[in-house]
Amino acid sequence: MFLLFRVLFNARYYYPIYALLFLDFGLEIEHFLWLNMIWAIGIVILEVPSGALADTLGRRKLLVAGGFFMIVEIALFAFAPTGNVPLLFGLLVVNRILSGAAEALVSGADEALAYDTLKNAGMEKSWDRVLARLMQIQSLAFVVALAVGGVVYDERFLNAMASAIGFEWGLDREDTMRIPLYLTLINAIFVLIAALRMKEPLTSTETRETVGGQSFFEGSDKHLNTMTQGPTEDSFWSETRRSFSLILKAGKWIFQTPFALAVICGGFLVDSFLRTFVTFNSQYYQIIQLPEASYGIIGGALSGFGVIWPSIAQKMSQRFGPMTNYLIVCGLTVLGLTGACLFVPYVGVIWVVVMMVGWAFLNYFLSTYLNRVTPSEQRATVLSFRGLSFNLAYFTISLLVNLRLDQVEPAVLAAQPGIGDRALENAKFVAVMPSLPIAFLISVVIFLVFTKFTVSPKDVPPPQTEHA
Repeated sequence: MFLLFRVLFNARYYYPIYALLFLDFGLEIEHFLWLNMIWAIGIVILEVPSGALADTLGRRKLLVAGGFFMIVEIALFAFAPTGNVPLLFGLLVVNRILSGAAEALVSGADEALAYDTLKNAGMEKSWDRVLARLMQIQSLAFVVALAVGGVVYDERFLNAMASAIGFEWGLDREDTMRIPLYLTLINAIFVLIAALRMKEPLTSTETRETVGGQSFFEGSDKHLNTMTQGPTEDSFWSETRRSFSLILKAGKWIFQTPFALAVICGGFLVDSFLRTFVTFNSQYYQIIQLPEASYGIIGGALSGFGVIWPSIAQKMSQRFGPMTNYLIVCGLTVLGLTGACLFVPYVGVIWVVVMMVGWAFLNYFLSTYLNRVTPSEQRATVLSFRGLSFNLAYFTISLLVNLRLDQVEPAVLAAQPGIGDRALENAKFVAVMPSLPIAFLISVVIFLVFTKFTVSPKDVPPPQTEHA
C-alpha cells in the first residue's frame, strides 16, 4: 500500500504541461509563480506540525486526510471556469493551499510508516532495496502518466488520430487541457483507497500476546484505542501538546547532529534549483521547438530510464561516502542548468536528462542517509523538517525568479515591441535562465565551506552493505 500510495500520489498526468496549463486557463507566468509560492508556503506552515502529529496521533490518519485533500484540490482545478481571471485565480489559490496541505500531511508520514514496519520486523537494512524498488515502479508509472498526459493535451494529435480511424471529434484546447486533470482525479481516488487500507505498525514496546484468540499489547491500551477508535477530546489536546514538544525535540536533534543538518541543507540547495527549472519544463520544451505531443513522451522516457538509476545510486551509496556522492549530484545539476541556458533546438532536451539523473540520485541519497541516522520515535517529524526546508528554499528561489522576471520585462518589450503574450513569457524566461547556474554555484561553494567547519569525519556514517 505504501508503494501504491506514493506512486499514485506523485504520478500526475498534468506534469508534462504544468506551466502551459496555467497559461491556457488564462493566467500569466507571474500568476503561475505566485500560485506555486502559495503552495510552498502552505506546506511550510503545515509540514513540521503534521509530522509531529503523525508521530503521536498516527501516520495512517494523516495519509487518509492527505488523500482526501488531493481529491478536492484536483477536482477544483479540473472543473475551474475560464474567462474570469479573478475568480479563476481565487479558486486556484484554494487549490494550491489544499495541494500544499496534502503534500505536508503525507510528507514523511508514509515513509516513516513503511520504514518502521520494516524495522519492527528486523528488516530495516532492506530499506535501501525497498527504496530502489519504489523508484523503479514510480519511474514506470511516470512513463505512463507523462506520456498519456502530454498526448491527450495536444488537440491536434487527438483530432488527427480520430480522423485516421474515421471519426471527426473537432476537439479544441478548451476540451483537451482538462483531460490530464480528469485522469489525475481518478488517481486521487485510488490514493485515498490505498491510505484507508494501510495499518499502523506495532512499536517496540507493544509486545503482542495472544490469549484465547484475543490480542493484548502490553502498556499500550490507550495508544491502541487512539489508533483504532480515534482520540477523545482530552487525549487529542494532550497528543497535540506532545506533538509540539516533539517538534522542539526533533529540531534540537537536527541542529545537534551535524551530519543530519548537512544532509538536509545540501538536499534543499540542489532540490530548490532543480524544482524551479522543472516547474518551467513545458515552457523550455516549447522554446527549443519540441512539438507539444512530445512533452509527455519525453517525460515518460525519462521516467523509464529512471528504472536503472536506483540500482546505480545503491551501488554508489555502498562504495562512496556522502560527500563524494553529493559532489556528483552537484556536478550533474550545474552541468544541466548551464547547458539548458543555450536553448539549443531539439537536442537541448539532453540537459533535462542530465538534471533528472542528478535529481534521482539526490532523492535516493537523502532518504538513505537521513533514515540511517534518525531515531525511530521522531522519524516522521525529522522527515517533515526536511520537507519544510525544501519548500522554504523552493519558495525563496521562486520569489527571486519572479522578481527577476519583473525586472527583465521592460527590456524585453523595448527590444521586441509588439511581441505577443506567449512569446513575451518565453522571452522573459530565456533572459532569466542564466541566473540559475550562477546562483547555484555560489550557493554550493558556501555550503561546502559550511560543512568543512561543522561536519567531522566521525559524524559521517560509513557506507552500509545489506546482508541477508
